[in-house]
Amino acid sequence: YFYDRFDCALKQNLQWNLSKEACNAWANQRFSFLGAIVVATFSLFMLFSSSPLSQSFGAVAIIQALMMGENFQWLSFFLVQVEGMFASVERARRFISHSEQEPPCVQLIDISLQVAWPPVGSELEFRNVSIRYLQHLPRALD
Repeated sequence: YFYDRFDCALKQNLQWNLSKEACNAWANQRFSFLGAIVVATFSLFMLFSSSPLSQSFGAVAIIQALMMGENFQWLSFFLVQVEGMFASVERARRFISHSEQEPPCVQLIDISLQVAWPPVGSELEFRNVSIRYLQHLPRALD
């Protein structure tokens, strides 16, 4: 029973992990492409523009545009990680609420037993008993 539940939970977790990695790869490609377009557009604007922008300002702007794409990648990565953490909390909560509980240690039938159980004077005697932990091991009790 527990093995089947563990196997099912493992498969579900691996499916989520695969989708997480696929989303991260998809977002990384898109954000890299977006960053390249922004840098190319800004570079062309600086090249064909007759504005009196200094070259150092243009270089800083291109570097910031490149970093913007990387920052978007990190943002998407951490958002997916946070979503995964919340999903694992939801799975743990569902596991706790839907798992079968063991019976309480005190049963109703225990109350009906006598307080002085077993009765005084009762004995248990073993004769000709030998015990082994496993069949191929020597006897532990003779």
